[in-house]
Amino acid sequence: MNKKKRIKKFIIMAVILLTAFSFTTTAFAVDIQQGMDPLEAMNNLVEFILSIVTVVGVIALIWGGVQLALALKSQDASQRTNAILFLAGGAIMVGIRFVLDAIGVAV
Repeated sequence: MNKKKRIKKFIIMAVILLTAFSFTTTAFAVDIQQGMDPLEAMNNLVEFILSIVTVVGVIALIWGGVQLALALKSQDASQRTNAILFLAGGAIMVGIRFVLDAIGVAV
């Protein structure tokens, strides 16, 4: 019985190690001599993430507006509160770039 447990543990560890090694990927760094500055690459990534956050914020604003309209129609107070919170969260996500500029974070 003890030998079966050892074999089972060995097989499980071998599968975990093989899985870990098979999912590794190589990350190629940006070479400065090829004309791309690493700081410029990082700025491009930040701009991309901020644009995604802005798009998600617009979607949240639309969804919150629809939910608020439905809540006002059905006279549901808890649904109205959730819709207003959703609208506020969407507005914050849309304006996050302006907030970062206002507090002095270079974007």
